[in-house]
Amino acid sequence: MIRTTTTMALCALMLAACGDEDAQPKDEENARPPLVDVADEPPGENCEHGGRRVATGLDVDGDGHLAADEITAVAYVCDGAPGLDSLIRLTPIHREGSCEAGGLRIEVGLDVDRNGELDDDEVDPARTQYLCEPDPGWTELSSLPGVQTVYSFALAANTTDGSPRLGFMFTDPDYRQTLIDESVLWEGQGPYNGPNTYVTYRLDGAGDWSAYEGRGTPQFYRYSELLVLRDDTYYTTNYAFGSNSLISVIKNGGEGTWVNTAAFAGRKAHSLSFIEGDLDHVYFIAARAIGGGLNELAFERLPVDGFGLANRWERIAALESSASDVWSPKLTNAGDVLVASYILGDRASFRATNDLAGIEAAVDGEAGFDFAEIASCEAAILADAAWDGDYLYVACVDDEGALELRRAELVDLDPPLAWEQVETAIEGAIEAIDLEASATHGVSIAIRAGGRLRVYTRLDDAPSFDEPLPGHFDHVHAADAIFLSVCDFEGDRVLRTFRR
Repeated sequence: MIRTTTTMALCALMLAACGDEDAQPKDEENARPPLVDVADEPPGENCEHGGRRVATGLDVDGDGHLAADEITAVAYVCDGAPGLDSLIRLTPIHREGSCEAGGLRIEVGLDVDRNGELDDDEVDPARTQYLCEPDPGWTELSSLPGVQTVYSFALAANTTDGSPRLGFMFTDPDYRQTLIDESVLWEGQGPYNGPNTYVTYRLDGAGDWSAYEGRGTPQFYRYSELLVLRDDTYYTTNYAFGSNSLISVIKNGGEGTWVNTAAFAGRKAHSLSFIEGDLDHVYFIAARAIGGGLNELAFERLPVDGFGLANRWERIAALESSASDVWSPKLTNAGDVLVASYILGDRASFRATNDLAGIEAAVDGEAGFDFAEIASCEAAILADAAWDGDYLYVACVDDEGALELRRAELVDLDPPLAWEQVETAIEGAIEAIDLEASATHGVSIAIRAGGRLRVYTRLDDAPSFDEPLPGHFDHVHAADAIFLSVCDFEGDRVLRTFRR
């Protein structure tokens, strides 16, 4: 948190966010917060008519006061002719200017209209400065107790408050019994029980992962997703079953539902998301077996109250009628728009819809619903999409591992959208990619390249995370931090999580 010290009443200087701590980025582990010291400057060499001396620096000794040896910069805000005062306005910011981790925007100007407030048209932009929070870097969170056999995992942010959630599946009899003793696990019967365990975690007050729901299961799954919609969790998993696969969706660690899909060994075949205009359903895209050796890329939905052994998925449309080689499907929420991305053959397709009326008609068996293609890439082996609240970002990786990143506003879904290229500092042949975006943290890309896991939280700069960690990975933008998980299913099968 940025604190201010001053020899006069700082609020009287029209500081826009004075006392508004909730509006400022917080980092409880940060031991050296930036400080601002504003003092009266008498008439003289620095200011002919007097003004303000603004000193900034880091609180090295942590005493909450900016000492002389902690000052790193000094600026003077000078009054004009007698009667025309100078004003200072401080505004908490995040990812603005050079402040990756947040900070303050310091604006100055003369009170031309003499109303005692620094109005926007009175700000001198040439004198605007930024006081940045120190970059927090990445911190590894506490290990998950007793778990050495992870089968699948996924991260998500709660749509209600942005808090992070972690879901994963493992085998560990002793830890399983501990969770049963703590009344965390739901002990179902029949297909809802077995030697393996699914658990959902959230962060506790100490910043550690804490289990709060889960269940036993006879299967072990791979290629999972986690959706947390209005505090309800939906954990999806692939499970090989005969000549096909089952996609299971576990709700709130208890009951679930399933849908039969085409089997794709070693590939993810499904994705789950929502549309803000219809929170009574979760939406699903999956490569699905339709009989006679045929497959399709199905678009379906399920009522949020429709979980149980009965399969209540409602068919909407087939995005592709011959999908035997479709993979990497993903559904992305973009407000009232739902975006689908996937690879079919060697071509990436991006489709979007906000046609809730058309979806309802399609569920009732009427024709006319259109999930229009808004972008595509040729010779693509990977595709992903993310929305930051203003722009939809789409990423394609070609057969040589090169990245193409574009963005467009979703003002009108009628193609062609006004796409613009986004330049990045990403290097190396990309083997796996995870694109994330949010209004709080902007756009970030996690990749695997050259045997290293890298996360770019500033697309035009070096990666903020760069480690030789093998295995699958997932990262998510939560309200106050970015979280990263990684696990080597072919190696130690230990799940590790990091926070930035």
